[in-house]
Amino acid sequence: MLPSDQDIIEGIRQGGTARQRLASQIYKQYMGYVYKGQQRYKLNLEEALDAYADAITGVCRHIEAGKFRGESKLSTYLFKSFSNRCVDKLRRRASNANVEWEDLTPTMPDKAKTMIQELVVKEDTQRLMSLMDELGENCKKILIDSEYYGFNMEEIAERIGFKNAASVSSMKYRCLDKLKKLIGKRNS
Repeated sequence: MLPSDQDIIEGIRQGGTARQRLASQIYKQYMGYVYKGQQRYKLNLEEALDAYADAITGVCRHIEAGKFRGESKLSTYLFKSFSNRCVDKLRRRASNANVEWEDLTPTMPDKAKTMIQELVVKEDTQRLMSLMDELGENCKKILIDSEYYGFNMEEIAERIGFKNAASVSSMKYRCLDKLKKLIGKRNS
């Protein structure tokens, strides 16, 4: 059973392991939404799972940014977010029926801080993971832990066995630079 909405909000705003644990709990608790989305919007399982993962990530970001005001239950807010993403999938499917994927590749901003967020929003998750695999395991862990789960540099250093946060921070920016170059190669 999940903690109260208020406990979830506070835990997600803490970031780090609390955010990761609660996001995982929410993901498991409301997995039934995936099947409702498949039936209601006529999506395949992959599309519904992708929309669901995007909804979980989006709701966590809204909580962190203070956009979720608690005017509805968290489960209702999540379902609405999920439904919106399912509709987006249908629109994308209809509008991209005759367009090559490479033509839709977004232009990446120069700011390294927003690069991962832009990729998560705009790129196919599998493509992102493929690019991240090319970076190596440590880069992949650092980028996912910092940008997706919200761990701070000290927590990441502890998780992957680095001596200090400064070494993690410097490696993170080298990893972001490598990722930017990989994206540039793939887009050209």
